[in-house]
Amino acid sequence: MSSKKINYSHADSIATLIANKAFEHLINPLKSQLEAVAKKYVLADIEAFGGMRRLIDAGFFRANENGTLIVYFHQTTSGEAEHHCVDLKLGLVFQGWNDYRIINDDAFKELVPIIEQFEPLKLKRSSLQNTLQQQLEGKTVKQALSAWPEASQFINQVMGVNDKVEMTQPLEQLLARFLPMLPAPAHSEGV
Repeated sequence: MSSKKINYSHADSIATLIANKAFEHLINPLKSQLEAVAKKYVLADIEAFGGMRRLIDAGFFRANENGTLIVYFHQTTSGEAEHHCVDLKLGLVFQGWNDYRIINDDAFKELVPIIEQFEPLKLKRSSLQNTLQQQLEGKTVKQALSAWPEASQFINQVMGVNDKVEMTQPLEQLLARFLPMLPAPAHSEGV
């Protein structure tokens, strides 16, 4: 096994991959809901201005297959400057910038229940990522693989090695500190 040291950048990359994987089943459905709301209101605004072709022709937008539009939703009725943003892959970007602001109380109200579920999970994912990063930094690949063999795919990918691990020790104790306990799936009758 490799005695290559894991520096800050490598530790951060490995930790990000592990944390994203650990939380993807909880976060990805909520991200999809946020994107659907953002797309609905952005497309409604585009239609109100005469459609996409007209805005592209006028130079407001340009097509970009990988273009991500950062959509900010603002609440107008609040005295506070509260807002939430959603990254939306729309296949276009504004000419010269990539953010879009929607000031619409109905849109904001639609987002709030989703964000109330999304934000705590993002914080827990970030906490897991930070904990993993701190524990990985300065270790060798061998030490990391010995401690968390189930993370070997991520460690090998980031570190550019292909070390195999024989023994297993669960990473689940660390994950259990950050992931909420979920009820067991209900079994249908006759199964």
